[in-house]
Amino acid sequence: MSLVITLLMIIVVASLSAAAARLALSGERSSRADRDRELAMQAAETALADGEKDVLGATGTTRSSDFCKAGSVGFPEIGCSATAADRGKCATAAAGQAPSWLAVDWATAGVPVGTYTGGSFYPTQGTINSFLPSTTPRYVIERVSDRLQDTVDGFADKGEKRNLLYLVTSVGYATRSDVKVVLQATIRKASC
Repeated sequence: MSLVITLLMIIVVASLSAAAARLALSGERSSRADRDRELAMQAAETALADGEKDVLGATGTTRSSDFCKAGSVGFPEIGCSATAADRGKCATAAAGQAPSWLAVDWATAGVPVGTYTGGSFYPTQGTINSFLPSTTPRYVIERVSDRLQDTVDGFADKGEKRNLLYLVTSVGYATRSDVKVVLQATIRKASC
């Protein structure tokens, strides 16, 4: 009889131990997922800022005049460009079609951080490098029309009078390439 009670006690203790271990592993997985998402978010924010510098022509950029109102040089007719000088420039999507950035091949057409601005992305904690993303954060730039401004100025029927806006879309990766964060910002360039 005492042997049966002892066996029951061992089974109860083993099942409680297994439940505690499962709970601990679940907490670790959750923490890892939070860390990965935060790293991907920081990477995407860095790429977004780099794309904004590219469009606005911040000091050190190599193609700021490409985004002037008069020029807008190098934008393809469809899709996104992967050529060296025009990498990351995407065509304006036709009415009723999905935006170009949804179909972009980030590996070939996405602009890695620092390509045209000289910036970099290396997250650190003090003097020690922290976990690095699996892929360098990237961005693409899509030309979009300022339809609200057209309506305000009374140019709704004259497309040639439209001001140009740029939609910068960035993607940041975590230590695992399947964890991504995508951010967007709309930028109006005031002058060239």
